[in-house]
Amino acid sequence: MQKLFKRRDAAAAEPLPAMEEYAGVPFYRRRRMNRWAKAAVYVGLGVLCVAYGFGFARFAPFLMLPFAIPIALLAILVVWALPSGDYAPTDALQPLFIMFFGSIFLWPSYLALALPGLPWITLLRLTGMPLLVVLLVCLSVSPQFRKNLRDIFTFDPWLFRIVMGFLILQAVSMLYSVNPGTAANRYIVYTTNWTSIFFVSLVLFSRAGFALRWMHLLMAGAAMICLLGVWESRALHVLWAAHIPSILKIEDESVLRTLSGTARAATGKYRVLVTYSTPLGLSEFLGLVAPFAAHMLLTSKKNAPKIFAGVYMLVAFYVVLETDSRLGLISSILSLLLYMLFWALLQWRRSKGSIIAPAIVLAYPAIFFVGVASTFFIGRLRAKVWGNGSQSASDQSRVDQWNLAIPKMFSHPQGHGVGQAGSVLNYIGSDGVPTIDSYFINMLLDYGFIGFALYFGMFARGAWIGARSIVRGDLDRELQLLLPLSICLINYIIIKSVFSQDDNHPMVFMMLGAVVALSRRADIAAKLAGTSTFASRQLSRSARFQQPRLQPAASGLRRESGPGRN
Repeated sequence: MQKLFKRRDAAAAEPLPAMEEYAGVPFYRRRRMNRWAKAAVYVGLGVLCVAYGFGFARFAPFLMLPFAIPIALLAILVVWALPSGDYAPTDALQPLFIMFFGSIFLWPSYLALALPGLPWITLLRLTGMPLLVVLLVCLSVSPQFRKNLRDIFTFDPWLFRIVMGFLILQAVSMLYSVNPGTAANRYIVYTTNWTSIFFVSLVLFSRAGFALRWMHLLMAGAAMICLLGVWESRALHVLWAAHIPSILKIEDESVLRTLSGTARAATGKYRVLVTYSTPLGLSEFLGLVAPFAAHMLLTSKKNAPKIFAGVYMLVAFYVVLETDSRLGLISSILSLLLYMLFWALLQWRRSKGSIIAPAIVLAYPAIFFVGVASTFFIGRLRAKVWGNGSQSASDQSRVDQWNLAIPKMFSHPQGHGVGQAGSVLNYIGSDGVPTIDSYFINMLLDYGFIGFALYFGMFARGAWIGARSIVRGDLDRELQLLLPLSICLINYIIIKSVFSQDDNHPMVFMMLGAVVALSRRADIAAKLAGTSTFASRQLSRSARFQQPRLQPAASGLRRESGPGRN
């Protein structure tokens, strides 16, 4: 017995082996609580549960969103506490991203499930929320995923600072919002549709081949939209207005107004909508796709893609005219003019013997001047671009909105909070519906002057990064997509001066993430090419210096053994 106790004492005296590093939650020892503290915790938890249940029974189903906040916080806590490992669901990012991408323009946003007390459950939310959850899980469990994302995001320090500044300001603006409930709802929407999409794009567009597949899907979807637009222009009504299942019908005034069709009051001309809620949203989408159609037409080596792109551009131009929107026509023309200039510059740089490229570059000022002048002197073109008497009411409403907004901007230079621009401006259109025509007003009233500069500075900097990568080096077929992507970002800034709806904003944030990811890939490729070129020069130089030399000898010329000889 004494020997047994001696062995136990000796074992207790030995130092414990060091714990292996645990990849999950750090090891901790729970502090002992006295009975009163433990009772207070249990009583408080019980009171909280009773209050939560009573409130849910009292206000559900008419007010359910506040009761989902504790569940969401617990879910975030669970995701944060997941142990690290190599099981991050990165393979799920791409299919969810593709489904979200298609639902932007292929599915009407007004066809959704409308449950009492909850926001509309649209297809964007059904695909965007799982995508956000998968992104958070990947960030939580995979150090390698975090490192890769950080390396891509910080590729351009200025863009990193601008994006982070805007995200911080967007979150802080909820604190001084005049309506915190609305601000929180809009913040969740923007986080799902903008922020998470941007970060997922950074990851996916860094993969070889994904950018080309994304462009092909975009062109295929745009072609379907154009065919539906031609059909709708002949039918003179929304094609599925009488065929919506009851489960997807929303008894809302704005939805009923959209399904009844849109016509210009002055002329009575029907304006094509397709899957969008306004003709301007459709024309904005077609204007953003125009640079990719031009890119496919000019850079494809096979005839089939060129024919497809040429036919698409003609049909898309017809659909833009059927929207009766000056916005779509201006954005399409501007996209084609910008693409022609950058394409000619690149061709001139790559092929010094080219005749067409330098001719376009040198004659571009005259081409641009003639193009702009034609919009003033050609009657029908002037009416389509600058408008006539039928658009005078729209022009006057924009002037009135700026006159109302400017005093409110200077009274609150920090903004009124995310999602508050409509209620703060309180401009009622001729149809009796509150409206804002310029997204510049939205940003200035929501986030103030600093937020306005940060938001549009993101896209301006992104366009600059893409243009810089294009000019610096000879890019492969996939990296050449930086050209239409950069033009789209410039086009987006111009469009937002006269159009405030955000239907296409998720796609623009995809483009911003694509520009950053592709620019980083181009930078890495240029460095590797420079390193290989430098190494080949050094090898050729060393080989030249180590060539065997001939020296005179008594018996004539003999070859001396040296490093090259050995």
